Amino acid sequence: TQAAMEQLHMYYSSAVNESSIEAVKEYINGVTDTKFQDLCQSVPPDKAPTCLLKLCENLFLIMRSYYLLVDWNVKNDVDEVTNNVFDIEKNVSREYIRQKLKAGLVRIWHDVQAKVSTFLKSSGLEECPFEKFIQSLGILRKLTQVAEVFCGDKSDILQDFIKTQSVMYIKNYHRGRMDELRLFLE
Repeated sequence: TQAAMEQLHMYYSSAVNESSIEAVKEYINGVTDTKFQDLCQSVPPDKAPTCLLKLCENLFLIMRSYYLLVDWNVKNDVDEVTNNVFDIEKNVSREYIRQKLKAGLVRIWHDVQAKVSTFLKSSGLEECPFEKFIQSLGILRKLTQVAEVFCGDKSDILQDFIKTQSVMYIKNYHRGRMDELRLFLE
């Protein structure tokens, strides 16, 4: 049971990694690097918002799959209370599975959050047009709402990155407008 649960979680962690790489690879040209951070840095700023959307869609599907697995287990897990030694062992095994599946929700969310955070740090999202940036913030807000339903996490790490990216965007946007104003006044 323990080995099976570890394999299940490794499968989902691997799926998060592979689907993240596949989502980002669609938006870059000719880069063969397999490090996710390097791939994110290769995404052109004008493609970053749509890449973020694709990344979040892929990761959402994995989260949904795991959530449905946990839900199925809860619905099909029937407690039978008996004093039989074999049944006691079976009940201990069931409880172990329940706990591991519940812990897996948080584990998978942290993997997802790490991929999205890496993308945000590396993609140059702060250089995209204002409308696209706002759209990206909307995508991230939805993702944090999904996380709260998924595992009850408030997404503090992702919220911090959203704040950081927003400040960087506003500074970059302001700098650009000031340069335009300076040119206009000269």
